[in-house]
Amino acid sequence: MYQLNFNSTIPIYEQIVRQAHFLIASGALPEGELIPSVREVAKKLTINPQTVVRAYSELKTADLIVAVRGQGHAVKHGARALCRRARLEMFQTRIEEGIEEAALGRLSPEEIAEIVDDAFSKVMAKHYPDMDQTPTKLVDKVKKTNNANKENGND
Repeated sequence: MYQLNFNSTIPIYEQIVRQAHFLIASGALPEGELIPSVREVAKKLTINPQTVVRAYSELKTADLIVAVRGQGHAVKHGARALCRRARLEMFQTRIEEGIEEAALGRLSPEEIAEIVDDAFSKVMAKHYPDMDQTPTKLVDKVKKTNNANKENGND
């Protein structure tokens, strides 16, 4: 369920929290279902149970899991929507940061769009092999806009 990188600068408990966010957002940890016990996770990952307790405490504070008397912890109803919203916001921020970095690096809008198109195509083919892989061609839209601006003297 959780995969840890012991060489990472990100603390182990935080790695568990982040991965739980992804698992809840994707539905792999469904709302209302029990999550693995502290002991079970600690044993499987060969880590101190207190590390898992800290991660679960963070998840409770974030209102994503709830203690179920005598059974452990369960994913709270509404947690998936919270996690999906957070994931979407993080994705939006990362995309904006990458595009900002490219623009500051003086890449042209066409170069940026081409990079985005290529990355999108690669990832979609990898994760959605049955999906129509007709490229979106953001780069074509950027070129059309640039050509229209040149024709209208807005260059």
